[in-house]
Amino acid sequence: MAVQTSAESAEPVPVVSEVVVRLARPEERLRWDTLMDTHHELGFKQFAGRGLRYVAEWRGKWLALVGWQTGVFQCRPRDRWLGWHKAVQFRRLHLCANNTRFLVLAEGQGLKNLASRVLGQNLRRLSADWQAHWGHALELAETFVDPRKYRGTSYLAANWIKLGLSKGYARSNGQYTAKHGQKKVMLVYELRRAARQRLADPQDQPEWRCGPVDVRYGAQDLRSLRAQLDAVEDGRGRHGKRHALGLVLALLVLARLAGKMGGRAAEAYSKTLKPDELRALGCRRGPATGEYEIPSDTTFQRVMERTDPASLERIIQQWTQPRLAQSQALAGDGKRIRGANRFTPPGQHWETVTLVEHATGMPVASRSYREEGGEQAALRALLEEVDLRGRVVTLDAGHAGKETERAIVEQHGGHILVRIKGNCPQTYQTLEELNWKLGCERSWSERRWQRTHRSSWERRSIEVFTPHPKLLPFAHARQAYRITHESCQSLGGAVKRSYSYGLSSLPASEATPQQLLDLQRGHWQVESANHYRRDKTFAEDSSRVRTGHGPANAAALNNLALALLLSQRPFETVPEAQIYYAGNRDEALQLLLDPA
Repeated sequence: MAVQTSAESAEPVPVVSEVVVRLARPEERLRWDTLMDTHHELGFKQFAGRGLRYVAEWRGKWLALVGWQTGVFQCRPRDRWLGWHKAVQFRRLHLCANNTRFLVLAEGQGLKNLASRVLGQNLRRLSADWQAHWGHALELAETFVDPRKYRGTSYLAANWIKLGLSKGYARSNGQYTAKHGQKKVMLVYELRRAARQRLADPQDQPEWRCGPVDVRYGAQDLRSLRAQLDAVEDGRGRHGKRHALGLVLALLVLARLAGKMGGRAAEAYSKTLKPDELRALGCRRGPATGEYEIPSDTTFQRVMERTDPASLERIIQQWTQPRLAQSQALAGDGKRIRGANRFTPPGQHWETVTLVEHATGMPVASRSYREEGGEQAALRALLEEVDLRGRVVTLDAGHAGKETERAIVEQHGGHILVRIKGNCPQTYQTLEELNWKLGCERSWSERRWQRTHRSSWERRSIEVFTPHPKLLPFAHARQAYRITHESCQSLGGAVKRSYSYGLSSLPASEATPQQLLDLQRGHWQVESANHYRRDKTFAEDSSRVRTGHGPANAAALNNLALALLLSQRPFETVPEAQIYYAGNRDEALQLLLDPA
């Protein structure tokens, strides 16, 4: 628990018995995140997967903030207390929620018994709220307290149970391998009577089933992009809002469709728009001149710096997903925005993780983050906002984790295909040591050599077998495969061979070896159709935007512009599309104003 340090609040003094704990509303998310990131000693970027935000208020005044997310993947004191072995722990982790953040604001500072009352009210409604939002109830609440700074009095007063000290490891690349030596006390609270006995019972309860997240978009989400952008949370101050945020963002997108990047370029492009076009976009008239006013380059810059990236990304996803084709395969991967890192301190650079359609390369959704090693957490948070039912998500080796696999298959009703490399040493060694020639059940190979862009020749083959459930640590692995890549500089020359391995939750009845190979090759759409285009066409890496939220918002707008360019006419290249829309501005405006 942290305390915001500021001057004491004025009268009247809040009354503890009148404090009410409620869920933060969607429009309050930016304020909640900003306060938590600013005043909590650990900061706040985003939840790792599923989470809930709570506000403790008195007569509309915020006194404290509480944040919950899915329980920690691995903790020896909790697992020993419950008697969990790995298989049981893996199946039941979603029944635990971790109190990852607790912040007492300045307005609640010094108010006696505030923390205990907030925790008590929060715990009484936590399981029901989780059931309403994520489709299943909770059995156990958990938290960690740093004994060097806090004694955990408010938790102990609320009847939490102290289990012991953690080992002092932090997560690094999805594993607890970074030792920081800061051992913390773990406490737990049974949300239901006899929760410990039920969680230790080998027999699963029917109500524990974690069903797929239902992400639906109705007719209200088929509004025009211009209308959708009005819902983005405005991070600017009270003064200086001459131009609506939705208008400024729409002009930035319109400029990108014509190949104009940056605030100055957007201002110059906006000045070429005709009065009827400015009126259609929602520009205001100047009171003195009666003419439509154009935002200045500093306005564009201020909007890029202060707009909450999570809010912008969420609105873009709400516009994009109802218009997607019924693509059965999505590729996910992260990208560091290098151009924004030159003047940023270590660990504060911006990165994005993006889901891309295999068939078209169209970006489906993206999420930005700043913390080192936060790519897996950002991906799991992104998965909560995308409809994955019946779809296959292909991932690179950096996302070959049990939590991600479980989230995609169990929580979202999808399938996963992931490459296995040295970052999963035991799994990789197991696959590498198999006798593929004798043990493979099915195989497929390309008969002809194909010319590559490097003027060499290559062909591939794949071997597949069904792994034993106890052979690999991935509970939903139904097929394991090895891809043999052969290449030569000229036909008849020396052939070089390399091997890659992977796992998929797709059973043999739903995916042939050739389809698995096509899915693995299609995964690189996220690199060629998204990352490369953002770097080369939209100059994302060479961008000098580096202050505030600018880099993350620039990446989100680049993805939105790519989605617009790829969703309409079948252009050969993205620059060709930009040239077309620069000369056919009426069609570019239609992309923003048409609700279809």
